[in-house]
Amino acid sequence: MAKAIYCLKLQMLKSQLSLTGREKAGVERVALFVALVYCKQWHEAPISVKAPLNDVLFLEILKTYPDQTVAKAAEQALRRHLWYVSEENAGLAFDSRIDVEEKKQMVKALDKPASKKELKRLEGKKMKMSSSLSSFVTSKTRSFFQKLDADEGFLAKDPAL
Repeated sequence: MAKAIYCLKLQMLKSQLSLTGREKAGVERVALFVALVYCKQWHEAPISVKAPLNDVLFLEILKTYPDQTVAKAAEQALRRHLWYVSEENAGLAFDSRIDVEEKKQMVKALDKPASKKELKRLEGKKMKMSSSLSSFVTSKTRSFFQKLDADEGFLAKDPAL
């Protein structure tokens, strides 16, 4: 984020700097991306329950961003950080922005068999991105909560659960 802020400052002060045409164009491309797309993502990054949906939506925004060179570079960087969106962790998306139908699909998906190969994750080029969090939910999601309950016993302590 420090580089993004620095780039925004360069864009604001470009008339006072002696930048080449190529440098000015590059600074403008990055500053536009930061201001229009990245700033919101960065601002909400510390809110862990929003992270899965934010990252899925961010990938969707990148598909339609006009400067595809910048969008592809951002997507490549983002995919390296999506290790946590997996079959087990998909159930942690307690985001109020997820509509009821998607939540119902997530609950139905709890009965889907877990993938037998490797852990289904968003990392790497081979993984096709879906805008649906329910596509990551399987029986492994349920097992995550069962393991957690066995370790911590939180379901047994709270009658509401």
